[in-house]
Amino acid sequence: MFKLTYRKTKWIYALSSISLFIGILMSNSIYLMLALFMIITISGGYLIWFNDENVNRKHKKR
Repeated sequence: MFKLTYRKTKWIYALSSISLFIGILMSNSIYLMLALFMIITISGGYLIWFNDENVNRKHKKR
């Protein structure tokens, strides 16, 4: 779907983990939901990107 480099994902993971930590400290559901949403979307996008890369490599060999 959308391409993300490892550098970008690393930063987003850091931000999401910080927001998750803040959410736990403040017991705020909004922060927790935001962090979970970010993690799910980024991991999903990363998996899709990884699959696309594997497919491209297979086609290049042929």
